[in-house]
Amino acid sequence: MRNLLINADKAMPEGGTIRICVENKRLDETYSLPLENGRYVKITIEDQGIGIPEEHLSKIFDPYFTTREKSSGLGLASVHSIIKNHDGYIGVESEIGVGTKFYIYLPAMEDKEMIGDEDQFMGVKGTVLVMDDELVVRDIFGEILNHLGYGVEFAKDGGEAIEIYEKAKDRGTPFDLVIMDLTIPGGVWEERRQ
Repeated sequence: MRNLLINADKAMPEGGTIRICVENKRLDETYSLPLENGRYVKITIEDQGIGIPEEHLSKIFDPYFTTREKSSGLGLASVHSIIKNHDGYIGVESEIGVGTKFYIYLPAMEDKEMIGDEDQFMGVKGTVLVMDDELVVRDIFGEILNHLGYGVEFAKDGGEAIEIYEKAKDRGTPFDLVIMDLTIPGGVWEERRQ
């Protein structure tokens, strides 16, 4: 999601609105999507940006494909890979000068898969390390994880994340989970092997 929102923002240099819509969908044979029939969560992300040229639409999920300087070309490839690995689908529509819509379908959890009610999970305790170069992303993760009962520590780059992780391990209080940004512009992970 983050990569889609960053792209939407960059597609609107003069400003605009990004709309996010989430809805439940039941797919059957009347839908022409490469998905199994069943329940899905559909997420639509729509911007009012410059749009994607038609000749680029078939390439936007390819690794390293980019039309921008200082871009790795891995953002949308990562999004596509994550969604596909979760048995979902992502599609796109775009019109030059009007904007772009991304459609994401992810399988919905069936009721029988639920292992407890929401209150059961609110008391879960643990500590999470969140590494992201953007303060707003760290703040959002912090609010969500704190609300769920987790302690959270933050790092803005790989070097800082390794330092915080090692200190927690040395104290005998290792993290239960580490959430990391896939790419940090200009960031370099330090190699430390034991």
